[in-house]
Amino acid sequence: MFGMLDYRAHKLYLLLFGIPIIVIQLAACFGLPFVNYALGHEFADDRLWQILISIGLTFVVGIVWAIFIFGFVNKLFEFVFGLFVDVIPTDGRNKEQAKAVVHGGEKAIIRLKIANLDAKEWTDEDILSFVKLDWVASWFFHDEISKRLETVREHFIEHPSLEVNDWTIHKAIKDNGMEMTFFEKTLTNVIWRREIVSYVFFAYLLWTNPFA
Repeated sequence: MFGMLDYRAHKLYLLLFGIPIIVIQLAACFGLPFVNYALGHEFADDRLWQILISIGLTFVVGIVWAIFIFGFVNKLFEFVFGLFVDVIPTDGRNKEQAKAVVHGGEKAIIRLKIANLDAKEWTDEDILSFVKLDWVASWFFHDEISKRLETVREHFIEHPSLEVNDWTIHKAIKDNGMEMTFFEKTLTNVIWRREIVSYVFFAYLLWTNPFA
């Protein structure tokens, strides 16, 4: 085993497991809907029952995938990586934060910086970097996110004695009428976006019924 700084360990982690991770994500997005559709078609001849069985299997297969397959693979990757690499936290990060950096790289570093810094100390560069973390957020909600973070920063500058924590930040956002809409919450969340694509593909399979 050899020691490696967390941000450098991220590059090695991607080199070793980047392609398998992409394959797993594609399998979850498109493979699972196809499996659910195919099983429904296999277990029933009546079209209505095929649809109902496929929909029911969506939840069962999803749980099995998340717990026994995706969860197992993640643990396996971490175990194998841990056999050879001792991750060394940098920039004052703890072990859990260093682990997040190994998985998330620069994006994790930016998120941790925003989370750990006093909101009064956020720079324009910090805010811009945070907005650019997600391409959908940057393309469609750039102004909203920027103004929200700037408003939070100004709020705590104007109230220097106020403790900065999740509750006070949320309250500042709410008091200024800058809460995220459901549309923004959904589209800027990578997991939700994948779920939407997966369900759209599943609906397409049910509608076109390619096995008919």
